[in-house]
Amino acid sequence: MRRRFVSVALSAATAAGLVTAGLTGCSSAPGADASCAGLLQPGALTDHVSVSSSGEAITVTGPTDIANAQRTVLTRGEPGGAAAAPGGIVTAQVSIFDAVTGERMTERSAAPYMVLPEYMESDVHDALATDAAGSLGIDVLIAAALVCATPGDQLAVAATAAQSLASQLSGSPTIAVIDVVDVAPDRAQGSLRGLPAGFPAVTTDADGRPGIVLPPQAAPATVQVAPRILGSGAAVAADSVVVGQVLTVDWTSRSVVSNTWDTGMVSFGTVAEPNPSYDFRELLNGYPAGTQLVVLSPGNGKPVVHVIDIVSAG
Repeated sequence: MRRRFVSVALSAATAAGLVTAGLTGCSSAPGADASCAGLLQPGALTDHVSVSSSGEAITVTGPTDIANAQRTVLTRGEPGGAAAAPGGIVTAQVSIFDAVTGERMTERSAAPYMVLPEYMESDVHDALATDAAGSLGIDVLIAAALVCATPGDQLAVAATAAQSLASQLSGSPTIAVIDVVDVAPDRAQGSLRGLPAGFPAVTTDADGRPGIVLPPQAAPATVQVAPRILGSGAAVAADSVVVGQVLTVDWTSRSVVSNTWDTGMVSFGTVAEPNPSYDFRELLNGYPAGTQLVVLSPGNGKPVVHVIDIVSAG
């Protein structure tokens, strides 16, 4: 495999890493449809899983000795819900069970997960088709399974014994039961606002990627913040784990310093545990998810402009 698959739910401890998975043909339009033919398919194991009313155990009536990962939708959410697109964020609660005994091994409270961008689809696809499938961890499989999921869906994802071992879970096959709580887009969405005088001009293309035109004036001497798009999601609090996109441009050279639109969405962490790669986490407090902020920063002598999309705050 050419790329390394990284991390699990987006907690502050995983501020620099994301779970990702991919699929072509899935859009962010409401509702999953026939175009959402994912990398993982239903199988004899996941098709025969039932979850106890308490959610603490499962019953499996199908074979547990499987050759590769499987995915089945156990319960569908309300019709018309937004389908998770590659690169988007899904808030989900995940429980992992031993497929043989049905006992719950791990329970993860609701947390944001990222769906792999399309550019990684071929890596996962190729791995699943070869002996490398055994090295795919449960978190990659969960992320792949989240493509085109909608709020209210309950999914079953089965991992082989080798995949479970690679995940340091067990030497037996395991099943992840995923309850999808919410689906967020891969970009800021909300009402467009005008920026104050002295701010750069910011535009976005059809995919939401921003571009900046800097004004012919001196660099900012103080930190300035203004929303260009005002979202309507949950307000960012100090202890919120914020996930999003950011384009950073050097004010003096007009060159791009970093751009997550090229490298993949990131977690900015919490105020107490921020992602060390970014110094603006505290400035995001109070703004609702879905907001795009433009931040002018003196940058300790290296002034920059950040265009930040707050995709999720949980």
